[in-house]
Amino acid sequence: MSKIVKSISFLSLFALSGCFTTEMKRLPSTGEEHVLVSNYGWNLFTCIPLLCGNALPEEERLLPWAFFRNDVTLEKVQSALSQYAKKQGKEITNLVYRNDNRILLNIPGDIPIPIPYILCYREVQLSGVLK
Repeated sequence: MSKIVKSISFLSLFALSGCFTTEMKRLPSTGEEHVLVSNYGWNLFTCIPLLCGNALPEEERLLPWAFFRNDVTLEKVQSALSQYAKKQGKEITNLVYRNDNRILLNIPGDIPIPIPYILCYREVQLSGVLK
């Protein structure tokens, strides 16, 4: 296999990798803070986790990704939101949950490639207002 093909294969792994993020926005007029925590990843046949965002606390992470582990769960996302609220000394209100599961892979231009039940995308989001 040529170096170019190996490089493209390696880079495509990171393009398909998962991501665990926490985003915050302060509302200066009310003193409240809106927080969104999300994680996404890829499964094989909808049940075998391949790659996702690493939900471990930052000080315990070696990599931002987790291989062959399912961190795309409501419990992991809720735990991260609760820990953030506790650090801020605030209470969480107005929780909104979103779960997304897809079996179609989209390429640029929103052209779906049907790969049913082979490579599946999962995402979990939880947002709330800290008071």
